[in-house]
Amino acid sequence: KSVNTRVLNGNETHPSQPQPQPPPPPTLSLPKMTAKGKKIRKPRTIYNPLQLQALNKRFR
Repeated sequence: KSVNTRVLNGNETHPSQPQPQPPPPPTLSLPKMTAKGKKIRKPRTIYNPLQLQALNKRFR
């Protein structure tokens, strides 16, 4: 609760402890076009074996 109130009020009570900043939300600008009109593809997501197992279980 103290972290939320500190962020909401904007006053740092402990300046010696830097607060971790949450990452900015991802921008959802779908197919981007280059100068030549080609779509830029997103890089493929690389899953580890545990994540793959969970995905396969979900689709069964």
